[in-house]
Amino acid sequence: MNAIFTIVAKNYFGFAKALYVSIKKQNPEVDFYVLISDEFDKEEDFINEEFTVLQAKDIEIPNFYELAFKYNITEHSTAIKPFFFTYLFNKGYDNVIYFDPDIYVYSDLNQIFNKLEAHDIILTPHFVTAENISTANAPETLTLFAGIYNLGFTAIKNSKIGQEIAIWWSARLSKYCFVDKYDALHVDQKWMDFVPALFGNSVLIMRELGWNIAYWNIHERKVIIDGKDICIGNRLVDGGKDNLVFIHFSGFNPDNIFQNKQCPSLDLNQYADFIPYFERYAAFLQENNFNMYFHKTYSYGSFENGVNINIFQRRLYRRFIDEGGFIEKPFAVGKNSFYEKLSRSGLLSLSDTSVDKLNERNFDGLDKKIKLLNKMMKILKKTLGFDKYVLLLKFSQRYFRPENQVFLIDELKDLKFINENVKR
Repeated sequence: MNAIFTIVAKNYFGFAKALYVSIKKQNPEVDFYVLISDEFDKEEDFINEEFTVLQAKDIEIPNFYELAFKYNITEHSTAIKPFFFTYLFNKGYDNVIYFDPDIYVYSDLNQIFNKLEAHDIILTPHFVTAENISTANAPETLTLFAGIYNLGFTAIKNSKIGQEIAIWWSARLSKYCFVDKYDALHVDQKWMDFVPALFGNSVLIMRELGWNIAYWNIHERKVIIDGKDICIGNRLVDGGKDNLVFIHFSGFNPDNIFQNKQCPSLDLNQYADFIPYFERYAAFLQENNFNMYFHKTYSYGSFENGVNINIFQRRLYRRFIDEGGFIEKPFAVGKNSFYEKLSRSGLLSLSDTSVDKLNERNFDGLDKKIKLLNKMMKILKKTLGFDKYVLLLKFSQRYFRPENQVFLIDELKDLKFINENVKR
């Protein structure tokens, strides 16, 4: 008995429905699940489907609301992934595939389930062709940070080792599913770099070119039409070809296929053989009105009173939890709540624009501010001297992490914070 699942916050539910349609065309017999990482607004919007829809809060994840608060929407939606593998294993499924919702399937997936007969987990690398000078759209250094394997897809067998992998993964993601370059963390997938070393021959690294095509490997893959078959060959080196199994439309913009939200440097015109597939996917989403869910608000994006929660506040909460603190209802706003402590300390944003959305590309007047900052730093260097200036920079890398700003919160002993600041 086999199952496939995806995870979405409810605003991406349309992508999950599109994935389901693509799977059912090729695999009508497989059971399909959608796990909603936040909560239904109205249950009737989601339950009248041909597939099973569940809320993450209902699958018995330990300390669920702690995870929902300390992680942002991406971190939380990936942190719950291994828990759902275990949930489906406990329901008796022999093999389980996970797909990101922005994937479209073009082939029979029994070839994946069949490979699990001899292996306990399947992973796909971000790319498989060695280049002396990389031509990838995403820098190799970004891939080093994000992880060697892309976890928009993985398949795990309900075996002793498969269960061990899911439990091991769950334990890591319960605490460490952040996007955090300082701690070398990139949500759920960076942890999978360990798996081939830890679980050896149980792991199948799929290097076939027709699996998990996306902006990070499109530079090495090309479409080959072989009669009625759609195949994928290597754009960089001579070699064979593999059947097209699925494309991962990561960063996809249905309104403009030439704009990629995650990889702005991607020029789809360089890969014209893939343009028809992007066009058909966009048309498919629009014709079926899958964008009707985009307006839905993330349930765990704000406190109970509607005030938005930003990453800075989530990271302060992370430190609080790491130091043994506990708040039963972290989203509450009443007396002795985390919200109250933030409010008293002036750590709530009054702006309508989330600070999380501001960056060096959209912050007005950034160039002028950097020039001013550079002048100030020159004065500081002259005042301190070169050696102490360098020491200050080294210290600042740790000191200015949000987690280390707990001193900004008043009444720390009430929160049971241990203020170690730069020791972490």
